[in-house]
Amino acid sequence: MNAEDGNNERSPRLDLSLRPPSAQPPPAPEYPQLSSTLPSSQIPNEESNATPQPNIETSNDQQQHRRRLRRRRTRADMTRIEPPYPWATDKRAVVHELKYLQSNNIMKIKGEVICKKCEMKYEIEYDLMNKVNEITRFFEEEIDSMHDRAPNCWTKPNLPNCNFCNEEKCVMPVISKEDDSKINWLFLFLGQFLGCLRLKQLKHFCAQSNIHRTGAKNRLLYLSYRALFHQLQPSPTLNIN
Repeated sequence: MNAEDGNNERSPRLDLSLRPPSAQPPPAPEYPQLSSTLPSSQIPNEESNATPQPNIETSNDQQQHRRRLRRRRTRADMTRIEPPYPWATDKRAVVHELKYLQSNNIMKIKGEVICKKCEMKYEIEYDLMNKVNEITRFFEEEIDSMHDRAPNCWTKPNLPNCNFCNEEKCVMPVISKEDDSKINWLFLFLGQFLGCLRLKQLKHFCAQSNIHRTGAKNRLLYLSYRALFHQLQPSPTLNIN
């Protein structure tokens, strides 16, 4: 054996032939399947996350119902009532004209009051013409500065003194809270007590008089005084429109 043969036996032969790679890809590794650990209550639900769509038909019905209620509240109640006072008509929140009162000799207007101190109830009587002339003069002097708003003397009425305990500025008019038809409107007007009314009662008067009844209390007070003035004198020489 020659040296060349010995070297060939000891050194392995390198395969330098060009063969195409295997056509089959290596198998994909297998991973164990993980079971969900979330409880069923926490699994997101597409239906539950969906934005609820408004019921258009129900929404329209509700809007129509609100509009009907709004119209009903703003309309005057035209049902006839038993006049609660000789100077009141059979219409709610409407008093007789001054000519009618004079021709029927209704010249004294009475109203019930209560003292906030001693809680005594009694009546106050006003002379019709004296009070009407007093309010007319007040309108003449202050109408330009009112700007369709009641002045402070109307929003915070100057209360009279008590005839029994003699306490000052403590007498309030007695105003029915349950039945608006029994409110003594002319007495409150002449005594300039309309500011003692609640906002709801002023809105009731404005609704009965077909007056727009939204706004602050001093606005509704002004409108109420003006409307009662026109009820007494439908064609006055004083322009307070």
